[in-house]
Amino acid sequence: MSSEHKSIYEKLQTTRVALAKSGLKKGGQNTYSKYSYFELTDFLAKSDELLLENRLTPSFNFVDNLATLILYDWDSENKLEWSTNGADATTLNKQGQPSNLEIQTRDPHTHISNAIYTCI
Repeated sequence: MSSEHKSIYEKLQTTRVALAKSGLKKGGQNTYSKYSYFELTDFLAKSDELLLENRLTPSFNFVDNLATLILYDWDSENKLEWSTNGADATTLNKQGQPSNLEIQTRDPHTHISNAIYTCI
């Protein structure tokens, strides 16, 4: 089936499946809480490649405390939108209590970008 006949949802799912099968490795390490996580550099190049193949373009915007990702379909006027409030970027400390220490010590835009890109 050619891409111009696929819905935006089919294109998105095709992209998600291909990304999941690509064998990405988590490059980020939280040594304090002992977990690993995906950094933007771990998946952005492969994600961009797959989005290009499926004729989709993501547009990320951060205004005030609201992060928004809009996914545009090149072959139609369709788009999908995800939003999150920056205040939702809460991590937990070793005792399981909310702690924003990690967020405060790194760029909050990067953290939110990471979180919202996982929607794709």
